Amino acid sequence: MGRWSMLVLWLLVSAVSPRSDAFAPPSVSYSSQRRSIPVHYFSESDNVVKNATFPRLTTLKQELLSLASTGNRGFGVSGWRAQGRAATLLQEIEACNQETNATLGFSGTMSAVGDLPPSTPPLEGTWRLVWTTSPDVMGLNADPLLLLGEIYQVVQPPFITNLIDFVPRAQRLLPTSASTRLRLGIVSQATATKNELAMHLEHVRLQPLEILGRAVDIYPPTQFEIPQVQFTNKTFNVTYLDPEVAILRQLEPIAGAIALVKEDFVF
Repeated sequence: MGRWSMLVLWLLVSAVSPRSDAFAPPSVSYSSQRRSIPVHYFSESDNVVKNATFPRLTTLKQELLSLASTGNRGFGVSGWRAQGRAATLLQEIEACNQETNATLGFSGTMSAVGDLPPSTPPLEGTWRLVWTTSPDVMGLNADPLLLLGEIYQVVQPPFITNLIDFVPRAQRLLPTSASTRLRLGIVSQATATKNELAMHLEHVRLQPLEILGRAVDIYPPTQFEIPQVQFTNKTFNVTYLDPEVAILRQLEPIAGAIALVKEDFVF
């Protein structure tokens, strides 16, 4: 049994009562419901100044999004085959970066008017993972019982919440009306200096969203705290950021990269 299915089983069996939500970002919901607005990626909404300075930027971002679809976001055999091209795309997009204060709004950063954060921190919002080379993220898809779904990163300074959906691999044998889906939420608190984020994992939540086609997200998630040891802390450098795309490179404990696109909905 894989480590994530073991974690899911342990949580379901051992949790006798819901934990307090005191340390969670208050506006992040773990339910399947979300307010959604259609997004047309990298078209007229793309930053005009960036397009004038880097005319190939929109093309590069479109190719990355296409590669994410055909290359399974970097996971599995198809992802492995596309890693070379993806690495080149990420580097070319990073070369276009003009954001030097991507982490404004987090503790430790300063705005142009002093210690007050800007009204909307540049990283704030809901982001969806479209590519990764990070070993700890890629390991999420190695479980023999659970299939990896969407991965979101909800940024509400000073909190960063990773929402990871799993479905049983056996679900492919069942009708679509009998879907089962679990959501894992990993909550971190971050401090920052310029474009570097130091993330400290605080707690993990698990919530079933659907069981055999029935919505069960009305029940509160199970939560447990993460011991504060060295391997639970991660450092990222924001190497590219605009209103539509973010690229973060993990510096420690294991090097890797993640590419995200901005979503126009909130959980």
